[in-house]
Amino acid sequence: MAAAVASSLPPGEVVIALGGGADSAVAAWACRQVAGADRIRACHIDHGWPGSPALGRAAVSLAAHLGIALHVVTIDVPPGPSPEGAARLARLEALEAEAGEAAVVMGHQADDLAETVLGNLVRGAGTEGLGGITPSRGCFVRPLLGFTRADLRDLARFLELPFVDDPANEDRSARRNVLRHEIIPLLEARLNPQLRPALVRAAVSLQDDEAALQELADAVPIHRDGEAVLIPVAPLVTVSPAVASRVIRRALRMAHPPYPGRSREIGVVLAAATGRRRGGDLSGGFAAVREGPFVTIHQPARAAPVIDVTPLPVPGRVEGDGWVISSRYADVGAGPVSLGRRRCRLGADLAKADLAVRSARRGDRVDVGNGTKAVTTALAEAGIPLRKRLGWPLVVARGKIAWLAGVRSAAWAGFTPRDRTGVELTMERRGP
Repeated sequence: MAAAVASSLPPGEVVIALGGGADSAVAAWACRQVAGADRIRACHIDHGWPGSPALGRAAVSLAAHLGIALHVVTIDVPPGPSPEGAARLARLEALEAEAGEAAVVMGHQADDLAETVLGNLVRGAGTEGLGGITPSRGCFVRPLLGFTRADLRDLARFLELPFVDDPANEDRSARRNVLRHEIIPLLEARLNPQLRPALVRAAVSLQDDEAALQELADAVPIHRDGEAVLIPVAPLVTVSPAVASRVIRRALRMAHPPYPGRSREIGVVLAAATGRRRGGDLSGGFAAVREGPFVTIHQPARAAPVIDVTPLPVPGRVEGDGWVISSRYADVGAGPVSLGRRRCRLGADLAKADLAVRSARRGDRVDVGNGTKAVTTALAEAGIPLRKRLGWPLVVARGKIAWLAGVRSAAWAGFTPRDRTGVELTMERRGP
């Protein structure tokens, strides 16, 4: 056991998730043997359930027995259709926050893995779910997956480690307990006495398959653009469906952590990527929308950041969410300059004007020389996504729009051949 733990522990500080039961007691003892008391500390999560006081006392006793520091964190489990799942998410979030940069050692063992695989099969999971509990993911490390629940219980008793049984494990309303106490014993009795080892073998094999597929999926870049997550269409439609679904799940987790999405939502994103539809609604108020070479996952209801009227000195700069607008005096005698959408020159009469930056608003119009055009239309023609048009930065002078940043200058404010000096504006954008 010491060898299994030693090979699993990364260097640095280690936090033991100390639940109060036999599994985490043995995990703490093994880590104490391998890493020493100075390198490890323990964290107990109090769910506020009927059995929590007894579990908390067992955790305190074990920490004192091993001579390691213990921090107790109380969490509120949000109500919902799956208290077990909600408790798990709340527990993991609390442990991750407690750990900081440290690794978190969990007490999961082979029976937990078998139960997870069978439970995920019942709900129709794919390869990732059927791989069950992995030896490590993120900051979480599980060195005891090669040992059974009985193994660890016997060892805890032999070592005289303080522990108690969680009464919640007897609650047959929880799906995991139905699997543990009813379904798996029935299948072992009627079909395969070695069902649990068989499920563990299947899980390990599927974990290898999942790792290979995930490696291919991780090679597809995913971008952040403010609150939005952007998936490039070209690789998404050329990789296999198995890889594409994993790319999309990664994007969904980035947009709405830790939610990996359902098969319907993966279909919505793929349909937008292939052009079968422009987009569609996802859970949590998110939507998938095709934006040129990307499929964007974002929340349409979230308004773009509003930029109040902010003075733009010359020379100077104004910085916003994902962009910087800078200004300087321009002199024709300084030689030619490459302009384009992200750079423009305003006329000499604006060199001393009070310039400012603000958000685009509904009803804004820009002078195009032979009339005016709605700012939202001009932004659309320039390929600016719908989610960014209201809130797009504008440069104004004398109360009028002088430049749609990165798009076009107003006809009235432009640099003319007669101008020897003026103001040069530049927009730098971050992200795709």
